[in-house]
Amino acid sequence: MKLSVDIVQGAGKLLDLPLLLSERNLERPGIVCDKKLVESVPYVADFINKMQQDGAYLLYYDYQFEPSYQYLDRIMSDLRAENIL
Repeated sequence: MKLSVDIVQGAGKLLDLPLLLSERNLERPGIVCDKKLVESVPYVADFINKMQQDGAYLLYYDYQFEPSYQYLDRIMSDLRAENIL
């Protein structure tokens, strides 16, 4: 897994994500998103739905703890093996 960090924050910045991904030539991103966040924040749910319509692969994370790098590596390996990403 390639880990590249570029933190962008501020009101409405979530809507800039498609442009940021495009600038990095990431056409089919995989998004790991907290399921409760999507269920409780309509703004996030609308954005996630739009990203999925544009070809992003969504994996809901529904655990009480943050995902480890090992977990994310395993998920990436599984998705690549299935030619999803």
